[in-house]
Amino acid sequence: MRLSVPEGWLTVPLKRVAEEVRYREERVDTELWYLGMENVESWTGRVVGDLTGADITGTCLRFDRGDVLFGKLRPYLAKVLWATGPGHASTEFVGLRTSDELDSRFLQYVLRTEPIVHWLSGLTYGARMPRVSPSDIFGLPIPLPSRRIQAAVVDFLDRETTHIDRLIEKKERLIALLEEKRSALITRAVTKGIDPDVPMKDSGVEWIGEIPEHWEILGLRWHIFVRSGQYLPNTEFELAEDELHSIPVIGG
Repeated sequence: MRLSVPEGWLTVPLKRVAEEVRYREERVDTELWYLGMENVESWTGRVVGDLTGADITGTCLRFDRGDVLFGKLRPYLAKVLWATGPGHASTEFVGLRTSDELDSRFLQYVLRTEPIVHWLSGLTYGARMPRVSPSDIFGLPIPLPSRRIQAAVVDFLDRETTHIDRLIEKKERLIALLEEKRSALITRAVTKGIDPDVPMKDSGVEWIGEIPEHWEILGLRWHIFVRSGQYLPNTEFELAEDELHSIPVIGG
């Protein structure tokens, strides 16, 4: 893998500026976090879900504040975390502890870049549960500017990604409100009609409430019939036997 970096930056193998966190211990009930793969959001590094892990047993990775965790299982998911405190993690994470030359906050952003995630994904082994080996991770070439530039890059990315996350949250809230309005609009139209001035009466059905005075409430079962798709005769569709396979079917 070749990297194009600004003049004055170095490109070095990760193993030169970081070492693997090899400390393992049997999981016990403690107040420390337990991070499974499901607790790290892809690409963002956000921590999600329950981190108590009180019922977790077996060997775990023990990490400290400032360590970087990289998910070696399905690396294309880009599960990378900068640890804000000590804790335990699944051994599907590789723990990375940086030297004085490398800011671990800078490293977490490097490991989330598309070229590096794509490169590591191409080095996986195992068909059903593809993993990348720690040796391949530590053999990865990474950009290495000065510590001053690393800190400036981290500050910039922290600020900009926080701004983007807030915009996403606002959009998600707006989408949720629009979906709620859409649902209410449909419910209103099919149970009350579209004329706001029409006289109303009680429907006698709790979830429907009032309906237009000239509407009726009828049992659905008397007005529909259910048909099983597997018994649809091809004569009805004038299709050949092999063309029947192209008919879309909704499964229950």
